[in-house]
Amino acid sequence: MKKIIAVLLVAMLLIGLTAGCGGGSNKGQSEGEKVYELHAAYATPDSEYDQHSMLFKMFKEEVEQKTNGQVKIILHPAGELGGEREYVEMLQSGDLAFADVACSVLNGFTNELSFLDMPYLFRDGEQAYEFFKSDLAREKLNNLEEIGLVGVALSTAGSRNFLTVKGKTIESVDDFKGLKIRVMETPMHIEAMTLFGTQPTPMAYTETYQALQTNTIDGMENQIPTYISNRLYEVAPNYAMVGWFHQNHAFIASKKIMDELPQEYQEIIMEVGQRAANLASEFTIDFDKGEGLEKLKELGVNITYPDTTVMFEKAQTLKEKYKDLIGEDVIKWLDEN
Repeated sequence: MKKIIAVLLVAMLLIGLTAGCGGGSNKGQSEGEKVYELHAAYATPDSEYDQHSMLFKMFKEEVEQKTNGQVKIILHPAGELGGEREYVEMLQSGDLAFADVACSVLNGFTNELSFLDMPYLFRDGEQAYEFFKSDLAREKLNNLEEIGLVGVALSTAGSRNFLTVKGKTIESVDDFKGLKIRVMETPMHIEAMTLFGTQPTPMAYTETYQALQTNTIDGMENQIPTYISNRLYEVAPNYAMVGWFHQNHAFIASKKIMDELPQEYQEIIMEVGQRAANLASEFTIDFDKGEGLEKLKELGVNITYPDTTVMFEKAQTLKEKYKDLIGEDVIKWLDEN
């Protein structure tokens, strides 16, 4: 029902759009004066620490400026149009123009970016960022056209660490044993959590605050900006810095809509989208190392630094198991960079 309402909302907003292009036009205007209204959605609340918010605000401002207002970007934050999987479906059908989603969400549609779910795939945020700017990453993004999407850019949303409720502090890897940890419904993540000794507990992200509050789960994993912007420290005041996984986002567009935009506007969207994603990555990397940690201390969060050697070694067994999914090209890039 939520998906139907979201689709109807977008359809109403796009009344009067040029056939199939997803851009509004004022009747009686010439082609050169046509105004395209393109809708963009993201699941997180608007926040100064939220990467989606930062990316889309810059994207909106620059695209509208570079097109002299002929392209208008209308933002829908905080799950206003549904969840991330619904965004992908709406992009494919042309009911939505843009979305920035966790790469893992695309696994239900293609395996092209599934390798990005691998724990400890990247050495650090800087290596992830360099990969996302590489020709190999562009090749992977271009392949999304096969499922009706245009891959605008990839970005790193920060290393994910473990947040736990009072009385469940993680000082060492041994402290993971038996903890009920919420994870995304990603096979590699569920397997990794089992290897680390936890009880992996998949659940919707929207349910996590209450689940932590009621001790239904002992903890979850997330990056610092999201931990802060969603006020999870209120119910999970312990934060273990292990960097077990780098959250990666895919900035994607509807191929159906992009194909019917003037070529000039397509080029502007791709150029600005890549630059916005790069800015978001750079902010996140810097934030994780400096301001983010200081903010956690100000909020009274108990920060711990467990030795991750054992976790890294266990993750290598997964990397070997899924080497075909990761691909020789990615493995070669990682070895050389």
